[in-house]
Amino acid sequence: MPKLIDLTMSPSPGDEIEIDQLQHYVDRYKTERYKHIVAHVSDDSRGAWISRDKIVEFLSNNPDATGVRFYFGVIEDFNPGFEQGAHNLLFVPTEKSGQNNIDKLSEQDWVVVLVNPSSSSLVGDPEGAICPPPKNPCGGNQLTY
Repeated sequence: MPKLIDLTMSPSPGDEIEIDQLQHYVDRYKTERYKHIVAHVSDDSRGAWISRDKIVEFLSNNPDATGVRFYFGVIEDFNPGFEQGAHNLLFVPTEKSGQNNIDKLSEQDWVVVLVNPSSSSLVGDPEGAICPPPKNPCGGNQLTY
C-alpha cells in the first residue's frame, strides 16, 4: 500500500492509504465533475503525467520557490487526434508574501505547461502528457481514469 504525504505534518508519519480509497477519489471526479465537462466536450483529459527528470528540472530552475501551484487550464493542443479545448495542467512556482504563497512569475522563473504534441514534432519519448490521450505514456495505470 502506498504511503500518504500528510500536508499538515512535517515530516509526514507515512500512514498508509488504501488503493481503493485513491480509486474512490478518481471515481468521484468522474461521477461528480467529468459528466458536466463531457456535456460540452466529447472527450477530455482526466489526469496528467510528467517525468521525474522534468519535475527535478522545474525545482532546480526555481531554487527559491516556496512551493508549486497547479492550475487547470485549457490551451491549444497540437495532437490532431485530440479534441481542442481539453483540460490541461500548469505548474507555477510560488514565493512567500506575508502569510500567503503567491505566484512567482518574473523573467527568471520557470513554469511547466503540459501539452500533447503531435507525433511528427516529437523527438524521443515525451516527458509529460495530459491523459488520456495519448494512451502512451499514460497507460499501465493501477488507478483507472
